[in-house]
Amino acid sequence: MTYRRLYNELKEKALAAGKEESAIKIILMETAGFTFTDLVMNFDSPVPAGILDRIIKNSDDYIENNIPVQYIFGVAYFYGMRLMVNGAVLIPRPETEVLVEIAIERLRSFKNPRTIDIGCGSGAIALALKKHLPGSEITAVDISEAALSVAKANAKALDLDIDFILSDLFSAVVGEYDAIVSNPPYLAGEEEAEPIVRDNEPPGALYAPDGGLHFYERIFREAPRHLKKPGLIVLEIPTDKREKITALATEAGLYRRIGVEKDLSGRDRVMIIEYE
Repeated sequence: MTYRRLYNELKEKALAAGKEESAIKIILMETAGFTFTDLVMNFDSPVPAGILDRIIKNSDDYIENNIPVQYIFGVAYFYGMRLMVNGAVLIPRPETEVLVEIAIERLRSFKNPRTIDIGCGSGAIALALKKHLPGSEITAVDISEAALSVAKANAKALDLDIDFILSDLFSAVVGEYDAIVSNPPYLAGEEEAEPIVRDNEPPGALYAPDGGLHFYERIFREAPRHLKKPGLIVLEIPTDKREKITALATEAGLYRRIGVEKDLSGRDRVMIIEYE
């Protein structure tokens, strides 16, 4: 069997099950040790028996057993970085790259900015900021020791210097920062999560009390003690809670300028608050 035929068969199976065609390409590439170019060049080559067996097993894990390909291979790609991921951390989403883009653009106006990432998970946001703002001082915080272990491993692999703190939001944080960034848990309940997400990713990184607003309220309430003036808050937000989160920021006194940017799908995605 060639890679072309195998890809087409698995693609049809995936689409029939409501899964993503792109995941099949990842399964073929990661299992065979191919880049995308390698896959294209070998599309009409026969698949070695051992690799064929592993591809079928991995595709069954994805299609039949509903396991994300990132967890199957322990790898996710985010903002040009290859990151280790496991069940202790949320899988970084392409939508979150919008937050990183905005944060980098805004932080360039600061000289060697101090930035803190609240709820860092795999470290994706903090590491992307450090990679593209090498003169900055980045602190990454998470309440989960297991998540921090993954983030530290990613920082070591990428040779990026990040200060990690085990903390429930700001509870163990000392000092002030030029910017606070965060992609906090914001799903109100399991009904808001797709099955593949609900069944695999850590609940603590997905769900939040108070209709999904709990962590925004806490960040806004605690931020003034840890944010310099002028300062910046950049947050990922759910597409349907813009008004409620804006109201929380205003109530906390963070009202000078609040803006929202959309993702590539045209949905509200990132809130930017200028603090003075």
